[in-house]
Amino acid sequence: MGNMAAENPVPVFANMDFWTQVVEQHPEFFARVGRLQHAVRSIVDPAYKGLDGGQQMQMNMLMLTAIGVAEVVTLVGNGMGHGAMKIVRGVMENGINMEYMRQFPDQAEKFFGATSLNSLIALIDAGVKCRYLFEEPRLHAKVYMFGIQSAVVTSANLTRRALDNNLEVGVCLSGVATAQLVTWFDTLWDASEVLDSELAATWLLETQAEREQLSILKKSVKKQPALSTGKAKKLQNLFEGTSQFFVCNTNRRNSVSDEKTMHDQGYAAAWEKFNYPTHMDRVEAGDTICMYAKGEGIIGIGRAIGPAEKLESGAPNRLVPDGEREWRIPTEWLVWKVDQPFPWNSPNATFFDVSADEYESFREGLKSHFSELL
Repeated sequence: MGNMAAENPVPVFANMDFWTQVVEQHPEFFARVGRLQHAVRSIVDPAYKGLDGGQQMQMNMLMLTAIGVAEVVTLVGNGMGHGAMKIVRGVMENGINMEYMRQFPDQAEKFFGATSLNSLIALIDAGVKCRYLFEEPRLHAKVYMFGIQSAVVTSANLTRRALDNNLEVGVCLSGVATAQLVTWFDTLWDASEVLDSELAATWLLETQAEREQLSILKKSVKKQPALSTGKAKKLQNLFEGTSQFFVCNTNRRNSVSDEKTMHDQGYAAAWEKFNYPTHMDRVEAGDTICMYAKGEGIIGIGRAIGPAEKLESGAPNRLVPDGEREWRIPTEWLVWKVDQPFPWNSPNATFFDVSADEYESFREGLKSHFSELL
C-alpha cells in the first residue's frame, strides 16, 4: 500500500485490476482514509509527552486502531477480504475500549496495576476476550501484535509502572518474524481456556484471605532507603573531598558546538582573553568544575583530572584548531543535564573561582539539585 495521505492513493503492491475497481466503487472510503495518517499525527505528536497512564493507554490504542485500518486497506486492495474482517474486529474492540476509558477514567485506573483479578473482571465486562493456560510452563512473555504486519516483544507489562517509571527494553518485528509470532500465539490461544467474569469472581473469592494478608504485609514493610547510584556517590565524594570549586562558561552564546565538544572530549575550555587566567592556573587534579550555559544555568559538573593546559593556535590536538590561545582543564564529567540545569545567573566571566564562603549557598544548591537527578 502506498501513501494513504495522498488524495489519490497509489499502491506500492496490489492486485492492480482489483485495486482500481475498489477505489472506483468506494471513493468516499478512500477520501476519509486518506486523511487518517494526518489526523492521527495531529493528535499524537503534540500530546505524546506528559501523558498520565490513562491517556497513554488511549493514545496507544489510537495508534493500534490507525495501524489496523491501514492493514485493512492493504488487504482489501489485494482482494483478501476475509483477512481484513479479522482485523476489523480488533479495530472495533480497540474503539470500544478507548471510549470506555474516555467516559470512565476512574475505572481505567484499574488497568494500571500488576495483573489483578479485579482488573481482569473489568476488562472482561468491557468486552475484552481473556483466556488462561492451566498447564506448565508458566507464560511470562510480553508480546504485542499489531495485526499481521508488526509486533513488539518486550520486557514491559501493560502497566502504569512499566509505561512511566521502569527501565524496559523491547524489539519491533515485522515480516516473517511477525507471521511466526502470530502462529505461536494462535497455538497458545487454541490450547487455553476461556476466562469469563464469573470464573474470575470465583477466584477472587477463593483468594480473599491471602490477598488481605498480603496487603497487611505490604503496609508493615518500612520504606527502604534509596540506593545511591555510582555517579551519585562520586558526586557526593567530589563535593565533600575538595575545597576548590570553579565555574567555566560553555561558550553557548557564540557556539553550541563548542559546548558539545567540551562534553564529548572531556575538557573545560576557553578560547579568548579572559579576566581571571590565574583562576584557571589554580586548578588541581580532584577539584570541582561546574559548566555554566548562559541564560540557562549550570548544566554539568565534573572532576578535574589534571592542571590547566595551554595550546596556541594551530597546535595539534586542540579542541578548536585555530583562534585565540586555548586554555583547558581535562575533566571527568559526573553529570551533564542540558535539559535540567541548575538555575543560576553567573557573573560576566569565562572561568572563575567559586570556593569562597560567599558561594556556599550556590554550592549546596548545586549539590542538592544534581544529586536528585542521579
